[in-house]
Formats: sequence, C-alpha cells, structure tokens
Amino acid sequence: MPKNILTSNFVQFGPKKENCYPAGSELEVGTDIDADLANELLEKGAATDVSPKKAAAADKAAANKAPPTLDEFKAAVAKLTPGEEKHWTKDGRPDCFALESVGGITVTAALRDALWQEANPA
Repeated sequence: MPKNILTSNFVQFGPKKENCYPAGSELEVGTDIDADLANELLEKGAATDVSPKKAAAADKAAANKAPPTLDEFKAAVAKLTPGEEKHWTKDGRPDCFALESVGGITVTAALRDALWQEANPA
C-alpha cells in the first residue's frame, strides 16, 4: 500500500464531492485519502506513488507557486456560468474543478472556502 500519492489529474471525491485536489497534490494515504481510493487512482494512472524524496520535491514545487489572490479568485468566479451545475457545489460555492478548468486558477477546497468567505462576508 502506498504511503503517499501525487495526483496527476484534478481529483474530487467525498460524499458531496467536497474534497478537491489539483494535479500535483500530494495526498497522505489514510489521512487525506483512503487506501482503496488511492489504489484506484494509481490503477487508473490519475496518481503516482511517491517516495519521501519525491514528496519533498513536490512540496517544494508547490510552495514556490503562490496561491491565487482574492482578486484572481473573484475573476475566476466571474467566469463561471450561473445555474451551470458543474460550476457550483450544491450549497452554492464555486466548484474547485470549474475554478481550474474555466477560471484558470488552482485551489484546494480549504483555500476555495477561505477565499469564498472573504469575497462574500456575512
């Protein structure tokens, strides 16, 4: 069983598809993702098993890429189509995959939620 996997494609999973990981995300098996799903992604070629050395390199590369700014996030959201189910979660937040494929930014679900909250204060 792999200890860590590195996604080669955008991955979205969970009961409500709330877990969003862009390509290049390192996931810890047993913590971030369950073993069965990790093995399924490996079999489909959507992820690779990474050694600690490769994982450290992936972390360094991810750290060098700055997350999108609030203005970049707002611009990406503006590119999404209102009413298009694939662009939005059931509770009205922008879908991570749509933000990447349509909006041109890469965000995790946690970052999307933080930027969404900042863009839409209560």
